[in-house]
Amino acid sequence: MKEIILPKRPAILIADDDDFMLMTLSTFLKKNGYGVIEAKEGKSALRLFSKTLPNLVILDVSMPYLDGLLTYQAIRHCQGGAHVPILMVTGLTDDDFIQRIVELGVWDYLTKPIHWSKLKQRIQQLIQYPSVPN
Repeated sequence: MKEIILPKRPAILIADDDDFMLMTLSTFLKKNGYGVIEAKEGKSALRLFSKTLPNLVILDVSMPYLDGLLTYQAIRHCQGGAHVPILMVTGLTDDDFIQRIVELGVWDYLTKPIHWSKLKQRIQQLIQYPSVPN
């Protein structure tokens, strides 16, 4: 049986291949009281998702090897993955792309550049975290 790590605060898994974006998102989330799990690409994100069962996943759409959309679909098939909110982050804004992610069932997305107050609001809306005794 797999060991499941349950953090004492809401945990957010971030997958982004851009080091600066990963660091910036991570710093922002930590300052706002979230536990952060970092992945530099989709395969790592899947492995970490299965080990940690985060409360929310933030996926960059454009990543090498396993892009954000394929990672999204794979997480949905992981144990516990059907109900975890996933927020997509993308620089793509054309109507066809947006329609595609909506059809996949993506809960929400933000476009780059990220508006930090909007990100904070979306996270608060998406995350549901049971209280854990200290």
